[in-house]
Amino acid sequence: MAGLWNRVASDDALVLMANGLLQITVLAAVALIAAQFFRRNASVRHCILLSAVLSVAIVPVLTVALQRTGFSVVAIPVALSSTDSVTPVAAPKTGDLPVASLPYHEEEGVEATTQAPIDEYVPPLPSDYSSATQVSGVPNRSNLHSAVGGLTLVWLSGALVSLIGIVRGDWRLRRLVGCARPLNLGENRRVLDEVCRILRVKSLPRIVHSSDVAGPIVVGVVRPLIILPTRLVDTLSARELRHILLHETAHAVRRDQLAGLLQRILGAILWPHPLVYLLNRELACAREDVCDNYVLAAVAPVDYGETLLRLGQLMPLPKLMTGSVGMFNTHSKLEDRIADLLDKRRNGMIRLRPTSIAVIVLSAFVVSLAIAGSRIASADPPLGQSDRLEAPPVLVDSVSRTVARTLEFAQLRDQRAKRAAKGRSSAVAKETSDHQAAEGESFKDVSKAVDRTVKSLRKRGAQDAGDTERLGLYAIDVITGEVILVRDKPIGDLTYFGSPSWSNDGRRILFDASPGKSFGKTHLKLFYVDKRKAGINDLGLGNCPTLSPDGERVAFLLNPGVIPDAPRGIWEMNSDGSKRRHLGSYGVPKWSPDGRQLLIISFSSPCRMSIMDVELARERPVQLEGHRFYSNPGWAGDNQTLVAIVAWDGGAGIAMVDVTDPEQARVKEILWKKGDRIDMSPLYPVYSPKTDLCVFVGGSEDGEALYSVKPGQLELPKRLEPSGHDGKIARLAFSPDGRYVLFCSDRHKRSLPARE
Repeated sequence: MAGLWNRVASDDALVLMANGLLQITVLAAVALIAAQFFRRNASVRHCILLSAVLSVAIVPVLTVALQRTGFSVVAIPVALSSTDSVTPVAAPKTGDLPVASLPYHEEEGVEATTQAPIDEYVPPLPSDYSSATQVSGVPNRSNLHSAVGGLTLVWLSGALVSLIGIVRGDWRLRRLVGCARPLNLGENRRVLDEVCRILRVKSLPRIVHSSDVAGPIVVGVVRPLIILPTRLVDTLSARELRHILLHETAHAVRRDQLAGLLQRILGAILWPHPLVYLLNRELACAREDVCDNYVLAAVAPVDYGETLLRLGQLMPLPKLMTGSVGMFNTHSKLEDRIADLLDKRRNGMIRLRPTSIAVIVLSAFVVSLAIAGSRIASADPPLGQSDRLEAPPVLVDSVSRTVARTLEFAQLRDQRAKRAAKGRSSAVAKETSDHQAAEGESFKDVSKAVDRTVKSLRKRGAQDAGDTERLGLYAIDVITGEVILVRDKPIGDLTYFGSPSWSNDGRRILFDASPGKSFGKTHLKLFYVDKRKAGINDLGLGNCPTLSPDGERVAFLLNPGVIPDAPRGIWEMNSDGSKRRHLGSYGVPKWSPDGRQLLIISFSSPCRMSIMDVELARERPVQLEGHRFYSNPGWAGDNQTLVAIVAWDGGAGIAMVDVTDPEQARVKEILWKKGDRIDMSPLYPVYSPKTDLCVFVGGSEDGEALYSVKPGQLELPKRLEPSGHDGKIARLAFSPDGRYVLFCSDRHKRSLPARE
């Protein structure tokens, strides 16, 4: 016991405990503050908090490893001596030493061959050192050390009790699983198939019911098991059962039980620390929010909120059993959770990109490394070192002068560094301000260019083309619903205009023009507006053009036999029509927002899609399990998202599709489902990040019209024009400022009035 007490109440143990408390406090506080910046993005918040929990677990290991290597970021010296500790006495002078204690000796007639260094001399123990203390083996410690030792033993006892509680809870859970009865699904097997299809899993975990659970839970890390309360089984509707199984299966797919086990172990070991408790609580809430996002990907927030409210009424005090995860936890209020579900600003992301996860995990490791390398260090010398012979006064004065000069130099250098840093900060602030101003001016310039282009189009007015069968090119103001004619008059024998693409500088509109439906003779046309004039350039033969984001390149389709000896497929050229280069594949190309990839869409129905790396000429197919693509999908503001018409068994609609991994694409959000209070078929969706607006063609028995819908909202699609229908509307494209949408139409049949 004396040896254990020596270790528990030693200076080293005190320093280690102080370091651990400070490091864990700082790490947890940083994580909790960072998580608050992503309050509406549960996936990012969960990743930050889970990384923090892992960091709290590894920081002590990192601290010990860094101490052994001698690495230190910041070391704060703290004197641990007290008035109750042993006061060292001054070393006696060498002349007063007894002969037996001299650092060297001579035998008669023999000269010593070795001489010990002078600093190895240890003086005799002071006369007031208690003999009782020597016999007991327990040093005369300060009251602080005694208190810390007692608190340490209390902490160890509490940790042991908590760990025993985890084992006991696991044993109770095993007994519960053994007594649970399989769920008789009956007519609800269709619900299981829907859940499997939505979550893209082959099968669900085994589902049982028990009267010993208060709410739906998931248990088991290796073989997950869903347990439902027996009293809920006969009262749940098929819709409510689907919501519950979506949420619980999401827990199983994500292996949240493993994270929960880590939290329980960490909470048991660090049971007295309030920030660890708060970290675990916030992580549990973030976990439930992410699993709610799995449900919201296929279910309206209002419907899911009604299910949670009903479950809350049926289970007044739902509690999670130790060792399980489920729909309810004791850390969040049901009314707050439902309010979050209905929040239009909520981010419905369910899975982060690998790069985002890597950034968060790497940041957590760097912070952990910095915190582990910043520690309190004892300023007291090692045992016995303070009792050694004092250095000669001359040496002490020399060292003091050297230290003073070093500190003076360091202070001067620090002042210079501060002045330099201040200058750099001012330069960076000015550069940032200039950059932000430039961005603002750039967007203003684009908007002005778009307005000049539209003004030029208005001046051109209606173009009389007689009774020629044709397809015109138009632009519609998404705010006012005003329609502007871009091109309707034939260019020679070219009467069908389509595939518009608006340049990012707002000054050019690229489109193709065909003689009727003879698409093998299609030409690429570029309408431009500059300060002096407006006109149309011919860029040669080709179909379905798309302008790169920088406006320097054009990708287009070349049909077979159009140009002798030129292979069919996707081609690339400069925006002036020069330097054509064959890329391969076949379909409608669309540049990605970063200009590095092309989305290639087949002409079949349903359509096939692939994403081509332009530099490497490498393609990857876009595959969305259980879904089919229709119409003409396009990019949705970034390089990982598409907006598309998606169909599945029993339904179809407009969806945002995550193509971070094209071969394992997933639906991020359903913007509108076909038949949802409006009877029409959606076509040609486009999306603008500037206005956060999706515009699409809605087809009905009366004809076709343009509609808009916003992501994250439950409102019905709105018509951009108050009335009227076209016989055909196709191939939409947003202006760079998101104000106008180009579209192809046979609108001339509606007798569009001339504009002044």
